[in-house]
Amino acid sequence: MLDDTLVEKSGHEMEGTGWLYDYGQHRNVWCHCFVTTMYSDGDERVPMHLEPYVREEVCVSSGREFRTKNELAVELVNKALQYVRPDVVVFDSWYGSQELMNHLDSRGLRFVTESKSNRLIDDGGKKQVRDYAACHPDEFVEVDTGTEYRYAHEAVSEIKGGLVVKFVLLKQRLVLKALVLMTNALDMDVRDVIISYKRRWDIEVYYRDCKQCLGMGEYQVRSIDVGVIHLLLVNLVHTLLKGIASSRLFQHIFHGANSIGAMCEALKRFVAVRLIKRSASRG
Repeated sequence: MLDDTLVEKSGHEMEGTGWLYDYGQHRNVWCHCFVTTMYSDGDERVPMHLEPYVREEVCVSSGREFRTKNELAVELVNKALQYVRPDVVVFDSWYGSQELMNHLDSRGLRFVTESKSNRLIDDGGKKQVRDYAACHPDEFVEVDTGTEYRYAHEAVSEIKGGLVVKFVLLKQRLVLKALVLMTNALDMDVRDVIISYKRRWDIEVYYRDCKQCLGMGEYQVRSIDVGVIHLLLVNLVHTLLKGIASSRLFQHIFHGANSIGAMCEALKRFVAVRLIKRSASRG
């Protein structure tokens, strides 16, 4: 899966910082931005690669080569394919660009993403997705998706760039606004499309764990490349924690903890107890 995360900073002399809109906080923040990939099989999450996104005007002033987020995403997909072959590549609507989707399709990769509401769908005439959904209220059928979405409508259409995709329009109730997903896997059923897209939440959990428990944003550096090294070390710690926590050799420490937060607390307790015992034995 593909996504990016903002690491809010205060220092205005840090290379690569700039004002970007944080959709979680609904405001602009002064930050570093990192585009990342993650591999998830539903049970385990493994962070793959990351690249900093630096705004064009900042690149010009610092002599760096400017690359858009979608160019970075294509590069990261190619890197990931050296190690894994994902069943489905998942990303949010921001990365649903012609460039990235055509690249994934050319590599024989299936993708699932949320459609932007103004994307054009061919209904015998071009309509924006939001208008198409409003024009077909009677074509939603009740389906067993195993999720909160009970009603679905499917439509296959060619989109800008010549790629043929399937739109899956979903509603929890018929009177509500539709969630519109999009995939190049024309034979994928509705349930699998939903399950695939829901896995995108894994990368959000990863960001939250790394920021709250592993100090992802706790660095003050001049060079953004040093910031990249810091995030790579965070990735390493995340992966090691997940690996050793599942090992029988360390069950006396973790006692079945399966979240990063619980693992960190278990380690703190273990270290504290060992230090207290050592101090007592010396006394």
